[in-house]
Amino acid sequence: MMSDDKKNFSFIAGRISVNFLLFMLVLLAPWWVYSAIIVFLIFYFNPYYEVIILAFFIDSLYGSPAVLSFPLFFTTSSVILLVASRVLGKRLYR
Repeated sequence: MMSDDKKNFSFIAGRISVNFLLFMLVLLAPWWVYSAIIVFLIFYFNPYYEVIILAFFIDSLYGSPAVLSFPLFFTTSSVILLVASRVLGKRLYR
């Protein structure tokens, strides 16, 4: 049986490695690949607040005012998905 410190360390190390891999995907993969993975991770790691920083990075790197006439499209979408996952999680797991 693992102690709580080892469980917390392995959870945090896993989350850091997932963030690093996702950051690399943002740089190397097409937008639909990392977008699908981000949606999955929002529901897997609840709450996944790092997605807001990553979405801001995506908007800074690839965003333009031409995307639905809104410059922070990924950031706004990730905040909406994060809030929706919290609400759905509370309603589903009561």
